[in-house]
Amino acid sequence: MGHRVCPCRYLNVVGRRVRATWVSCTLAIIASLVVFAVGSAPASAAPPLPQQLPPTGNPVFDNIYFGAVPQGGESRPVLLFVHGLGGIASDWWIRHDMYQTAYGAGYRTAFVSLNSNGQRGPGNTSVVNGNTLALQIYAVARFYGVPTVDIVAHSKGGVDAQTAIVYYGAAARVRNVFTLAAPHRGSEIADLPLLSGVLALLQQLGIGADDALRSVRTDVMQQFRTRTDPLAAGQAVRYYTGAGTGGRPDGYLARFGPNDGLVTVASATGLPGATQLGTGQFNHFQLMDGSKTFGWIRCVLENCPISAAPGGAARGQ
Repeated sequence: MGHRVCPCRYLNVVGRRVRATWVSCTLAIIASLVVFAVGSAPASAAPPLPQQLPPTGNPVFDNIYFGAVPQGGESRPVLLFVHGLGGIASDWWIRHDMYQTAYGAGYRTAFVSLNSNGQRGPGNTSVVNGNTLALQIYAVARFYGVPTVDIVAHSKGGVDAQTAIVYYGAAARVRNVFTLAAPHRGSEIADLPLLSGVLALLQQLGIGADDALRSVRTDVMQQFRTRTDPLAAGQAVRYYTGAGTGGRPDGYLARFGPNDGLVTVASATGLPGATQLGTGQFNHFQLMDGSKTFGWIRCVLENCPISAAPGGAARGQ
């Protein structure tokens, strides 16, 4: 998904009528799509930055970053982090502290950028990203010499991850998938007719988000669920979902229920067969902060009560 929800306080859709100034909402949506909520890096000594391998000339593999292996972590599970729409690999350690937190907890890590140019755009469908990610999953497992990896995916990255697993053969290399604010049922923000008016402007900024946004509309994701859920049910991969409730109480999504500003809790936790990690008073991008949500993931990996994690809740289907 994009970034912060359109902050036009009086945005109301009544039938096909949108009561808001087009210019102000256009600028707000553009800002929300291209400006990340900046996470604060930990005050403690930072681990070595993730590194790419020597260039291969293949953009799929050249966009994988491998975190430093913490002392004693040589046999720990490998966590593969997948960004959402408009994201890149380094967001996990520059704008947010997820890498630092996972490293401090003793886990091996890898991070991917899904665009072949390594940049924030273009915004691709889950079909395109799923194919890329499936190859990256195999490469990460081979690099670490492990049979499977655990995926941590933010926003649309959760849909991309399931696409890689269900349709591109990555199920054999994935054990757990932790989705954070993933629009499993789509996002009503992507349904807004206003978005069609900003696509050209987004492209001028180098972000071809049209296909990506359309792919997470609620009607498109309903079709995705119909096709995908029966196939996923036959695979051994375990799914976990986390959601945020830090959306504005007067924001557009409030009419659809609790939300993080871009994705509702109902959508983020609406993955059939998944275990709910919990919800926290986080906005869409705060869910990428390891200091806020890694406790959920760690409790699954280390078999501790999720309710004991920061912002955690009792497990439930």
